[in-house]
Amino acid sequence: MIYLTNPRFLTLWKSLRLEVADSGLAQVDTTWNMVNVCSPYSRLYFISHGGGILTLRGREIPLKEGCVYLIPAGLLYNYRCDASMEQLYFHVNITQVNGMDLFYGCDTVYEHDAPAEDLEKVLALYRSQRMEDAFLLQGLLWEELGRFIQMADLQEAQTRIEALETKAAATPKPTATPEPSTES
Repeated sequence: MIYLTNPRFLTLWKSLRLEVADSGLAQVDTTWNMVNVCSPYSRLYFISHGGGILTLRGREIPLKEGCVYLIPAGLLYNYRCDASMEQLYFHVNITQVNGMDLFYGCDTVYEHDAPAEDLEKVLALYRSQRMEDAFLLQGLLWEELGRFIQMADLQEAQTRIEALETKAAATPKPTATPEPSTES
């Protein structure tokens, strides 16, 4: 029998934890307007209708219908909607072994186009009450986050995680030494 293992993936799966702090399907209008937003979690936005605007260091970034966005944890920005927008949002942390969010320290907003059928699928899974759909949706979240990890070129972070794991495994564990006997 021949089989292949991939210890690198096993290490990554054990080292990274996806936590969803909040989620919702929001229909917003001009009252969706905040300045100096800086969250301890990354925001994942699926824009299904309309649009909004993020302002990052003076540069306006349009939130466009049919796109998916990742706003990294710790990023300082403003947001607003000038008309209306529907967005499915997830507030997530990908926690590393050191307790830090994987995207913390990334200094830009990431985006990619999403085909209409993909957005419809994500929305249908989110609206579902079935357990299997919750698993499928979590798989899609990992897939989206994987795209953004690639866009952010976080390969170096993966290498740091592996180095921490290797160091932790190689560090000798302290052992208790027996106390000297006081009997005479």
